[in-house]
Amino acid sequence: MVIFASESELLEILDRADAMIAACVAGSLGIHEFIDQLGHLHGYHALDGHESDAEEIAMLARYCSRVEWIERVLEEVGGICADDDASKEAYVKAGRFDSSEALRRLRALVES
Repeated sequence: MVIFASESELLEILDRADAMIAACVAGSLGIHEFIDQLGHLHGYHALDGHESDAEEIAMLARYCSRVEWIERVLEEVGGICADDDASKEAYVKAGRFDSSEALRRLRALVES
């Protein structure tokens, strides 16, 4: 294995991601901090498997629904921009949105 010392370590990372999502939805973790932390966790641990060997790829495949959930969350809130910029025409045209909209989207996704 290259990234994870064990399957338990991967599960701990996935559990940490779930806890971040829950904390943001509950309001105890700010949306900008949440996006930074979850994005870092996903990238740092290369959850897409691009740095993994065959053993890790097989392990990631067993938990693909959990990894895909993290990716879906990041995709849903990825259009966030600074609140002051969200009403500017260029940002609106680009589909960008403010922190309250990002939180609304996250909550709707979690509730669905």
